[in-house]
Amino acid sequence: MHSVIHEDYAKAVRATRESARRDYRPERPEPPPGRLRTAVARAFARAAGHLDRETARRVVA
Repeated sequence: MHSVIHEDYAKAVRATRESARRDYRPERPEPPPGRLRTAVARAFARAAGHLDRETARRVVA
C-alpha cells in the first residue's frame, strides 16, 4: 500500500515540475476536412498562377 501511494505521489510531483508544465503540449485536434481542402486548394491556386493570397481566396471561394 505504501509503495502505491508513494508511486502516485512521485507521478504527481513529476507532472507538476516546472519543466513538465513548460513542455506539456496538448494534442491538437485535426482540422475539419473542408477547411484543410480549402487551404490546399488555395495553396495550389496561388502556386499555379503565382497569385497573391487575396486573388487565390477569390478563385477558390
